This record gives sequence, structure tokens and C-alpha cells, in this order.
Amino acid sequence: MAVRLDADGDELVRTTDLPAVNPLTVTMRIYLSVDRNGWSTPWTLYLDSNNSLHPQADASGTQFGFRLRKNSASSTVITMMNMAVGAWYFVGFQVNSEILATAYWAAVGAAALSSGTAAFAAGAWFTPSAMKCGDSVFATEWWNGRVAAIKIWTAALSAAEIAAERHYIRPRRFANLYGWWPCMAGATERLKDYSKAARNWTAGGTLT
Repeated sequence: MAVRLDADGDELVRTTDLPAVNPLTVTMRIYLSVDRNGWSTPWTLYLDSNNSLHPQADASGTQFGFRLRKNSASSTVITMMNMAVGAWYFVGFQVNSEILATAYWAAVGAAALSSGTAAFAAGAWFTPSAMKCGDSVFATEWWNGRVAAIKIWTAALSAAEIAAERHYIRPRRFANLYGWWPCMAGATERLKDYSKAARNWTAGGTLT
């Protein structure tokens, strides 16, 4: 139960009816199949190159972080885990005000959930123009791996709620649920939003 992304242009995309950045909570499972020894991005929400947020492996290929740009060409980074190739990880992130974001991460099956925060100058967040799995706004930072159990809420979930979500494919909280994509097998099923909001992905490239 996952979508395999393994080439530039392999992606899941939405460009309409997108969630607001604040408040926002996203959780998902990610799997690095191949270390590209470069930037790679399993999910992103963005307006342009100066306004985006995404979990991302850096130029090393395996050091993972949550990167945010708010009216800036430079990223604010919450350093997360050093990923192992061939292992599943849970990642979550939350924007709960104009000035604060929090990231969560753990290997799937691990006992403890780690977290970190980043602060920002006051000012409204951007209005997104696209949401993707498989690449970033820069279009060269494609993900060679898998994504699964993607859940998004238009609310700031508590740390306890996010910790509970990491053990389940199905959402534990349905209030404020924007979308839920288990990423089941099949050309149609991998795109389907099971939240009943009908916010299905559009496929790009060759997905399996």
C-alpha cells in the first residue's frame, strides 16, 4: 500500500481546492528506495520558489529536514532524521500560527517520536498554488522512493494526536480532515481521497 516514485516527472499533483498553510497538519509515511546523493522531496505545498513548505532530503541524499520558505529565498530548516535506504519513516508537520511550525518524525515501529520547532517573523503565510508528492517547486528534486498514508487537516493537531496518527493508516481524527490518501495499489486507487471530500490526486509520469 504505497505509491512508487522513481523518476523525474513521477508525481501526484493538486492545483485546485488546496489547504491553507495556517493552520495545517500533515502526516505521512515515506520510504527512500535509492540515495540520489542530492536534494529530494516526497511532498510539498507551495506558491513559488520563495514560498513553500516540504519535508526534504538535503544535498547529502539522506539527511532529512522540514524546510519552510516564507517570502524568502532562504529556507528555515527543522533538522530531522538521517534516513536509511530501505526503511519506512513517519513524518508529520504542523503550522499553528504565523510565527511557529513544528515537525515530528520516527522510524515506523520505533517507540519514541521526535520533534523540533522553527520560529518565523510575523506576517501572513502564502496562498498555495500547488501541492505535490514526488518533487519540489524547483522540479529537479524528485523523490526516489515511496509515499503512503498521507493525511492532511486544516487544523493544528496536538502532539498527542499526531503521535496517535503515526500508528494507523486510517485517520484517528476526522474533524477538520482535508484529505486522506492511503495510496492503495491500482491506477485509480492510488490517487483516491478516502476522506469523502473527493480531493483526488492527478498522476504525472509512470507510477506503480
